[in-house]
Formats: sequence, structure tokens, C-alpha cells
Amino acid sequence: MVPSRDDRYQAVEISKPVDQLIPSGVDLIATSKDSSFLAFAVKGTDEVFVYRYYTDGERRRQSAWFRWDMHGEIIYHFMIGDAYYIVTNQPTGVGDETIVNLQRLNLVIDKGQALINIDGPGMNEDYDYQIHLDGYFMVIPSEMIYDQASNTTSFRLPIGYHGSGECLAYEVRQDDHNADTIIQSGRTGVVTLTGQVDNVRGTVSGNWTTQNLITGFPFVMSLTLPTFYPSQSNPANNFVVKDTRGYLTIHRVQLEFQNLGLIQAKVNRRGREPFDMTFSSTPADYYTSGTTAIELNQQRILPIYDKNENVEITIHGTSPEPVTLISASWEGDYSDRNYRRV
Repeated sequence: MVPSRDDRYQAVEISKPVDQLIPSGVDLIATSKDSSFLAFAVKGTDEVFVYRYYTDGERRRQSAWFRWDMHGEIIYHFMIGDAYYIVTNQPTGVGDETIVNLQRLNLVIDKGQALINIDGPGMNEDYDYQIHLDGYFMVIPSEMIYDQASNTTSFRLPIGYHGSGECLAYEVRQDDHNADTIIQSGRTGVVTLTGQVDNVRGTVSGNWTTQNLITGFPFVMSLTLPTFYPSQSNPANNFVVKDTRGYLTIHRVQLEFQNLGLIQAKVNRRGREPFDMTFSSTPADYYTSGTTAIELNQQRILPIYDKNENVEITIHGTSPEPVTLISASWEGDYSDRNYRRV
């Protein structure tokens, strides 16, 4: 609500687009004007609904709603500075025993976090990205035990780490030239969690005792692209007009990424077999040995050759590596069917 000198207040209902998604009975609210962050939750559930926005002067340039799924029942949450804190009641994996857990989620990149440095041909040496694992915990080689008979590596995790979601291991190491820099090896593995009385035991296939590893719950990225239509801008009213009555055959779709680690694209075409394509940024003999195998400003092509309304494209990923989609454009044949429009 924006106040005014003449007592005429302007109220903006930001929850209108998601009024059927946010549950009733919201009794926990955390907010930070400096971080442009609002979080809503119902005590005893495992969902947090978040609204974030970006304001440039007096204009709100961008805003978005999204949801976080926690690994336990929410007791309380609050904001301090640029960090979001949440208290949850989590299962331990030992009978019905639970433990109260406090987690801190930084809303801005902090050099004190585990950051992977990207360095290589045409890249910025100061570019770092966060590891995309929730509740991550670093394990050093001296804390690991390798069982040669079963070819597995086990390690101890804090009590309360046992969760319902899939847990991943991500191998990293310190840079030989900079002790403050972490680079990744590219190896990941699924961790089996076993709850014990005083800790949680994680087990991953293979020998991981030569390097540090970071274990945590992956963030699931899933994005369904909208249907493509030919569009034209109208400078008079700054509107974009789409032609939904023409005939468009899409030959290929080009995806533009700011950074690209590992991602899958699934193409569903009506009446035809769906297919998947996996995109990664590790072309042979391109990146320098011993550096992070992540590339910036990448383009990938999806072959389609079908009518635009028959195609559904979904981008999905669970890798700890970053994926930032900038734009998606199409190439194909278009006909307006000789319609006369006014």
C-alpha cells in the first residue's frame, strides 16, 4: 500500500495471479525491503511461497512468484540482513524421531560460500557460481571410508540431514594456484542416506577419497516453453501483436544460455514419438585441463519440424552446475493464409 498526502492510498494486489495457489491460513510472514523479498508459509507444512521483485526508481521492472519445498515441517522463519532463516522439524531416519533444524539461505552471493570459479578461453576470471545443492555439506577425504569389496565410499553427516528427496555428491577440489578458489571435476553420484542414533551415514558408489565432495539435495529446474507464434511490435502503443490464425511450421528452436552446465530438453510432438536431448558445455579438446568445464554464452539447437501448436518443449535439470536460459527463438515457414486484418 502506497500512502499519499491527500489520504488516497494506492493498493497493489500482488497475490492476484496466484490467489488459487497460496494456501489459506498463512500465519508466518518474513519480509525484507532491502532484499526485495517476501515469504509466506503455514506453520506445520513444508511449503514456502516467495515473491521477489526488482524496482528501478519508481518502476517495478520485474517480479516473480515461486515456491520452495522444505525437507521438514516449518516452525518459524525470519529475515536478518540479506539472509533468510527457517526453522524446521525434520525426520532423523530413526523411527519417528525428529530434530529441530535451523537453516540459513543467503539471498546474495557471499564469498564465504562454496563458489566454483569459471576460468578458461574467453571467460572472466572473476566469474563464480553457487553450487546448486540445498543444505549442502562439504566432506574432506579424511572423513571418508572406502570399501573396496562393495566399491562404495561412506561418510558421516549431521543428524537431521536425512530427507525425503534425492541426495547428490559433487566432487570438487581446491585450485592449485589459488587456495580460495574451488573448481569442479564434473563427477556426480547419488547418495544413499541411512539414519542412525547420533548421525546420518551417506554412501555413494565408487572411490571418492581423493578429493573433497559436497553433498546436498538438488534443485529441480523444470520449464515448459510457451507456444511460439509470429509476433510484431506496435510502436504506437508499445504492444506486441501475435498472429494466432496463421500457419507456422517450426524447423528448429535455438536456446541461448548465459552459462551452461548440464541440462535436458524434452520435445513432445502430437502424434509422434517424443525425444530427449542432453546439453552440456564440455566439447572435447576445448577447455583447459584442470579448469571448470562450464562455458558462458552458449547456443544450442533443437530440431523440431512440426506445426507450432503441435509442439511442447520442456527444459529439465537437476545438476549442481548452473543453467541460465536467456532466450528462445525459432526458425521456420510462416503463412498468413491470405487473411485480411484491420
